[in-house]
Amino acid sequence: MTTMDALKQFREAAIAKGDFSARKRDAALHQAMSEAIWCLEAEKDGSAAMHVLLSDPKEEVQVWIAAHLLSKGYETAREVLKRLSLGSGPRAFSASMTLSEHAGRRLRTPFPKKEEPNQALEPTAPSDRGSS
Repeated sequence: MTTMDALKQFREAAIAKGDFSARKRDAALHQAMSEAIWCLEAEKDGSAAMHVLLSDPKEEVQVWIAAHLLSKGYETAREVLKRLSLGSGPRAFSASMTLSEHAGRRLRTPFPKKEEPNQALEPTAPSDRGSS
């Protein structure tokens, strides 16, 4: 997926998701946004591309990308979330909660990468533990 494709996929999925979507569709749209983010994270200029989305005319796009960028330490996203939190409705509440989680140092990206199946459950061989 190209950078432009990833930006387009993220934007379209965020707009379609809106504040609420049917459960199955919601999961598919969130997955589409996640895949786009993972693609952009892997790109050399992915961060700059994601920052372009902060000024997207659709608040649905802004709130999601700002949450991700703030979780990665990009303080420029905080101003977007502050502005969105001044509104009303679910999006303003989401922006407020994101800022609160960040202030409490609990903010994580809404798009975590999935671990490989059973990766965390693999037992460590006794020879890997070292000797006592």
